[in-house]
Amino acid sequence: MIWQRDSEETPEDCSARIEELVESYRGEAEAKGIAFDGIEEIHLARALDAVKDETTPGRAQARKDETERQRRAGVRGRLKAAGFPAEAADAIATGKTGKGAEVRDLKDTELDSWLWKGWGNGSRLFALVGKMGTGKTLAASRFAIRTNVDFPVYINSRAYCDLSPRMRDDRAQVERIEKAQLLIIDELGLSSEDDKASARLEVLIHLRWEERRPTVVIGNISAMDFENRYGPRVMSRLFESGGMHRCTEIMRAGENRRLGRKS
Repeated sequence: MIWQRDSEETPEDCSARIEELVESYRGEAEAKGIAFDGIEEIHLARALDAVKDETTPGRAQARKDETERQRRAGVRGRLKAAGFPAEAADAIATGKTGKGAEVRDLKDTELDSWLWKGWGNGSRLFALVGKMGTGKTLAASRFAIRTNVDFPVYINSRAYCDLSPRMRDDRAQVERIEKAQLLIIDELGLSSEDDKASARLEVLIHLRWEERRPTVVIGNISAMDFENRYGPRVMSRLFESGGMHRCTEIMRAGENRRLGRKS
């Protein structure tokens, strides 16, 4: 199919002619007893959009802005549905924190290469460690979007360990965490975390490892503290697949990543 706009044809004329062509294609399809899949209609609609962009001041930019708005809304919605903090979801969607600090895209950074190499190799356990404000949660948020898995889940380790016995018996809630296609466990190593809580997290991490389900753990914790808290078995799993990465630069240098203030 070749469609070309006449030099003197207005957008309204184009629209009428496109509608005629669509009806023609639909009639031909019905006559041949085949389904009309609308591909021609899509191509023609795009052609009409191009004509309107040329003849309507500001329309092309408005359409571009709307596309960007929808993209941001989609990213924000996916992250919030997964349980990520609203601040992280908004920052990844817009590229800036609420305080205006610019979020650095992970593409082509050392961290991005490390995550994607592990993801491509089927790694099942990653650890992002570093001081508060170095963008660990933002890095995990970005990673969840770029992997494009259907059901990523974010949990705060303290909230998970504080689940009431009634909540722990809710199989739908438990399986949402245990069976997530990608699980992010944040705030590991808090001073309030006791031995019982550490043991619960160790069981969860090991269960997901055995079932070959990728997990990202995040915390202000060293390798030594990690092993002391969660045991040599989890530490062994960590370095067999994925590994530990110190998160130091996700946003523009000189910015506090958590608060969006100058350091």
